[in-house]
Amino acid sequence: MPQEDEAVLNIFQTYLPKLQKPHKLADILPQVLAEDSPCTAVLIPGGHGALNAIPESREVAQVLEWAVANRRCIITLCHGHAAQEGSFPFAGYRLCVFPDALDEGANIDIGYMPGRLP
Repeated sequence: MPQEDEAVLNIFQTYLPKLQKPHKLADILPQVLAEDSPCTAVLIPGGHGALNAIPESREVAQVLEWAVANRRCIITLCHGHAAQEGSFPFAGYRLCVFPDALDEGANIDIGYMPGRLP
């Protein structure tokens, strides 16, 4: 957290209550998938978060399918593109991703990665 950046700290404090109690996707799924959805994009974080039951989530699959069908932006970070098993919503698209080689070697040595992610 950049302690010297007052603007960032103010934004963080504004959203801290929501960050501490995030909504469950299952609870807001009807609103997300609605014809008048307030969502303009889908963000999937990377790293271990993308591999922690997210690929098996039917709700995440529905959101990704909705986003593709409704031409919404989908942003994935790091390993986020692994967020759906089965029919891959990005088949036929070109993806820019980190190579598996970054899960090894120096990144493990410096503690950035605990080891190769599946």
